[in-house]
Amino acid sequence: MYQYDEGYRSAYGQVAQAYLAELITKSPNPTIEAGRSTEVRVTLRNAGTATWYNYTTRTPTPASPIVRLGTWNSRDRASAFLVPGGLIHTQSRIEMPVPIIQTGQQVTFAFNFTVPADMPPGVYTEDFLPVAELAQWFPSPVISWDINVVPVTSTGISPLVIVAGLAVIGVIGIAAYEKQKRG
Repeated sequence: MYQYDEGYRSAYGQVAQAYLAELITKSPNPTIEAGRSTEVRVTLRNAGTATWYNYTTRTPTPASPIVRLGTWNSRDRASAFLVPGGLIHTQSRIEMPVPIIQTGQQVTFAFNFTVPADMPPGVYTEDFLPVAELAQWFPSPVISWDINVVPVTSTGISPLVIVAGLAVIGVIGIAAYEKQKRG
């Protein structure tokens, strides 16, 4: 997508120290049925000296970047799980949901992973890293999710829903039996 090299960092001074993030929380690894979506969240704290801006506040330039989450491992790859729309800018970028984050403030990125209907079951790893567009990738944190893709059964109900439903039926059945016993 963009070329990031020492020229940007040296031409614009302290860019490397300005853009730092601390991982505060992230959603657990999701289990998603093929053809379905689920929301994930990650909260980051601005631990650098630069203010973070989103796409609504400026057009990115090397001297005035905007902050997004970008796909990592490998960098800038198109994710099979990101469908552009809303805060998902492209298949490799997620927009920051607020206009400005000052040093010390936190921001939560919330977005959907959507599993293609024809994706085989398995565990797929998605990695992201904050990026100051046209300036630099943040040195850390790499944010990872292991996405467990499960098939949809012929009834359209996943095995997870069936197990949860049986557990509820079992609890209802036990409660009814106890009530009948009492009298």
